[in-house]
Amino acid sequence: MRVPILNKQRQAGFTLIEIVVVVGLLAIVTALAWTAISQAGRNRVKLEARFEQLQEIQIAMQVITRDLAQIQPRPVRDLVGQGQLAAVMTAESEGGIEMTVGGYSNTLNLKRSQQQRVAYQIEDDTLYRSHWLVLDRTQGSVPVRRELIEGILSMNVRFMTRQLEWTESWPLSRDGAGLQDLPVAIEVTLESETMGIVRRIIEVAS
Repeated sequence: MRVPILNKQRQAGFTLIEIVVVVGLLAIVTALAWTAISQAGRNRVKLEARFEQLQEIQIAMQVITRDLAQIQPRPVRDLVGQGQLAAVMTAESEGGIEMTVGGYSNTLNLKRSQQQRVAYQIEDDTLYRSHWLVLDRTQGSVPVRRELIEGILSMNVRFMTRQLEWTESWPLSRDGAGLQDLPVAIEVTLESETMGIVRRIIEVAS
């Protein structure tokens, strides 16, 4: 009597080598996915920082434009009271500007001028706007400073003369003449760490 031979079916499963390969592939895919997610996160942070500084620059330019558009031909007394400073002048700090502007609101009807002395300057990569509570200030007059924007590498100001020529210095005369003279327009250029060069030309009301 013949004994039937039983067919032994191969049991399904993974070998050790197959498991190692799968684990290795999963590790690679996970590393790639994590790298992509991390890069996306860094890009988002950079975009948010750029967008935030863009908004700050826009606000700063609006403030500067408002002041420049309201420049008044009103010289002020110098700090020692022996002379006058021009209505518009290149500030002592590099790239800065100082000027007399109008539109100084007086809602409380105080006994003061509606004009204001304003200056812009960069200090430690930060752009500041300063104004004084009086026009003809003394050495004891303390300015009110407002921080406009950080991360500004430089500020450059140019002035357009009546002959439609650009100059980087104002007033044109250094002998005390023309203290009331105003430029036709003023060009302001800011160099930002993240946004690069931002330039604006503002017409000065005559």
